[in-house]
Amino acid sequence: MKDTRMADKYISTAKVIDGILILSLPDAVSPVVWQMELGQSKSSALEIRDGGNGQFVLTLKTPRQDVLDIATYANRDLAIKALLVTTAALEKGQGQLKAAPASSANGYPVPVVTQQKTGAFGVLKKLLLWLSGIAAGLILLIVVGWLLLGVINVIMAPKSAATTSSATSSSGPVSADEFLENR
Repeated sequence: MKDTRMADKYISTAKVIDGILILSLPDAVSPVVWQMELGQSKSSALEIRDGGNGQFVLTLKTPRQDVLDIATYANRDLAIKALLVTTAALEKGQGQLKAAPASSANGYPVPVVTQQKTGAFGVLKKLLLWLSGIAAGLILLIVVGWLLLGVINVIMAPKSAATTSSATSSSGPVSADEFLENR
């Protein structure tokens, strides 16, 4: 009975000092002091989850969807009170917020939002890429067709003319008209 009254005297506190959130949670099932650099947790969320057995867990959800347990409470009211104390501290934060270096984000990736170019330049760029692809395809088609026609002409050329010209050249002199007709 004495332990219950003593636990009732302790309440959760939270402070933000120079960009660091410091939580003191003595009314949790396992009392804890917890801290987090706010500059490195750009889009994390604090929430209360049902821990089973009538207990509730104050958790931190990271951008990678990792869930970190901060403290377990015997009932939902104490967990909500700790969450509200944390919210008030974040609203009244004092000091400077230190931005996380680009190379380190506490091991968590920082989400990047990119926009597609939908303006006039983006549309023009897509149109030019599309038209250049069509032009390259047409040029390739023309070159391949030209080469195929040349190969077909060589294959389909009459071979009898070559044999007659060789036969006439071995028999003796030929007039110019005959030579041109045989060609």
